[in-house]
Amino acid sequence: MANNTDAENTTGTANIGVTSAAPAPVELPYARPFPDVSNIEIFANENFKRWQERIFSLLDVHGVAHALLHPQPSADADNKIIESWQYANKVCRHTILQTIYNELFDVYCSYKEAKAIWEALIKKFTAEDATKQKFLVEKFYQWQMRDDKEMNIQINEFQKLLEDLKAEGMSLPEKFAAGVLIEKLPDSWSDYKNNLKHKQKNFTIEEIVTHILIEDSNRKESVKAMTTLKANLVQRSNNNRKRYENKSQGHHASLCKYRARNDEEKTNNPKANLAEGGDIIAAVISQVNTVAHAKEWVIDSGATRHICANREAFSSYTPVEDDRE
Repeated sequence: MANNTDAENTTGTANIGVTSAAPAPVELPYARPFPDVSNIEIFANENFKRWQERIFSLLDVHGVAHALLHPQPSADADNKIIESWQYANKVCRHTILQTIYNELFDVYCSYKEAKAIWEALIKKFTAEDATKQKFLVEKFYQWQMRDDKEMNIQINEFQKLLEDLKAEGMSLPEKFAAGVLIEKLPDSWSDYKNNLKHKQKNFTIEEIVTHILIEDSNRKESVKAMTTLKANLVQRSNNNRKRYENKSQGHHASLCKYRARNDEEKTNNPKANLAEGGDIIAAVISQVNTVAHAKEWVIDSGATRHICANREAFSSYTPVEDDRE
């Protein structure tokens, strides 16, 4: 038993010796996770400088951006330097290829160095951006707000123009951009623009955007209230008009059940009952003692409808309608 134990101990000691003498495994740096590119917009021939800045910033945070600036070290360089560059190149190449659209991917996927891809893209799209900058400036200058378009949508368009200029290296000062936005407002906002110009405060772009959106909301509420009021007035007028149009015939004042019957009827003073509704005013004569012949006109008021003593003789005329029925 002792011999077996000694043999086991000897074997264990020998194994430990062999293990400790073997070189420790090197932890490869590229085993670390690659940068997350899910939030970076795929580059497709537009806004190259914006994409370039985002990619470089992401790679710089991960400590591998040097592979975009320096070529592969020589074979006689220190192993750590070579391994560091190899890992950085792998990460940079992967990140670039994952954030360009398919046609560009097909062109540059054969490149083994990230630096070569990076420089080729800069050479290709920097020359094109020079022409694009001119169009952006022209577009920004000609852009104007309109009354027939939602204000918040137009605000977003303006801010997008500012971002496009910024991506092309043409950032505008904050207060200058706010002043330009005020000048871009529609002509119907002239009073509002003049009011802002007389204020001593210089707004930032965020402050003026908030101010404009509040003003736009107030204007919409005012228009809505006026529209509702106008609709109510039109409906009321139409109802009054229909009430009169639905009556085919009127009646004589002497037969009106709403006619005043009191001692005043005994006097010889002419009287009239007035009824006003909407845009129609009707006058009903209740007593007239100024005509001697019954078949003649009781009174000629100049109206288009008359009261006649002999309705058969004047059938072409329509009796006055009483609005109280």
